[in-house]
Amino acid sequence: MILFLYPKKDALDKLEISNLEKLKNSFEKLLFMKSIVSDMLNQLLLDYQDDKNFIKTDTTKLESHTTTLQNQILEKNKEETELGEDILSIKDLLDTY
Repeated sequence: MILFLYPKKDALDKLEISNLEKLKNSFEKLLFMKSIVSDMLNQLLLDYQDDKNFIKTDTTKLESHTTTLQNQILEKNKEETELGEDILSIKDLLDTY
């Protein structure tokens, strides 16, 4: 994204502060969500390694555990899509300058 924004730095200077704040907040939320999903996946690996709730030995429990995780990740994906749309709307403003 930096490679995209750097050539438009002059246009960024022309954006209103509210749009720049929205862009900054969107990127911060994306980074935060990325770390959440990463933590979720790491926790799954640790749970499997430690056989938490017998997910290593009982495939039914493993399926339930991974289904729950999958649903949480899909929810985060929806949120990321909305943030991406916010970023693209600001990109469209940049293209007008």
